Amino acid sequence: MVSTGGWPRGRRGRLWLAAAVCLVVASVVVAAACGGDGDTVQGPSAEELTAWAQSLDSAGADLDDVSASYAVATQAIKKTAEKNAAALEKWDREWKKRQAAYDKDVAEVEAHNAAEREKVAANPTTTKPGWPRLEMEFDADLNVVRTRTIPGDPITVPGYQPQYRSLPAKPRMPAKVKVRLVDEIRRLKKLEAHLSDLDAQFATLVVGSQFAAVLSDLQGAVADVRSTVVKARKALKKAVKTDKNRGDVIAKKRIVDLTAADLETSIVALRETLVAAAESAGVAEALRWASSGAAASQSPAASASASP
Repeated sequence: MVSTGGWPRGRRGRLWLAAAVCLVVASVVVAAACGGDGDTVQGPSAEELTAWAQSLDSAGADLDDVSASYAVATQAIKKTAEKNAAALEKWDREWKKRQAAYDKDVAEVEAHNAAEREKVAANPTTTKPGWPRLEMEFDADLNVVRTRTIPGDPITVPGYQPQYRSLPAKPRMPAKVKVRLVDEIRRLKKLEAHLSDLDAQFATLVVGSQFAAVLSDLQGAVADVRSTVVKARKALKKAVKTDKNRGDVIAKKRIVDLTAADLETSIVALRETLVAAAESAGVAEALRWASSGAAASQSPAASASASP
């Protein structure tokens, strides 16, 4: 009896199917060895089993490549968002710096002008009478010289002459931050088109019951990847907002869920299903992509079990 306790429901089903396949294959082999009674069921040949395993292995590798490309795309998007956030922080710092410098200059000018006004008040402009002058005039009739005093022109004594300063011009805002996600959106569109092609190709795959579960997982994984890529593309189209002062801002809530973690889990499950089915059919050596990934995923567990 095959125990499935502790495994997720989907994996339990696949283990059960693998066990059932083993029983069917074993029954066919035994019946063939014993000669049967003329009604012996002839199973698929080794060549057919190998061909099925290799076709699914190749399909899995293609899907894995697309999933890896999506992971690269999400990392590029995250880096673009990080650069945008850094640029906005730099913009904020520069704007605060300019405002602080302006406020300092204004304070200096106002303090200087206030001091000048105080000096003017302490030393006002004054006016005093000018020095009188004597004017002489000869009187021919009397044959005398007459003199008279004429007041002098008033004299203005200037007070302190202030040197006022003009207020500085208001600071200009830094250049607006610009960011575009056109390249990232274009890359996701290409992945989406490639996934549509893969979906059409995988729909033509024909395998025996030994690999039916693998084909089902493969088609489900394609649908998962495509759905994820479509959601990401739609999210990016609305991810950039415009701030009237700072410029372009990538909304974090639009990209926070862009991750390839779920896709990686789906790919790992696909590998495991394919390896289990190929081992049950006796054609595990036909696998390349699935077996290499399975060995990599099992290595940490193996090293952990070997430790004392």
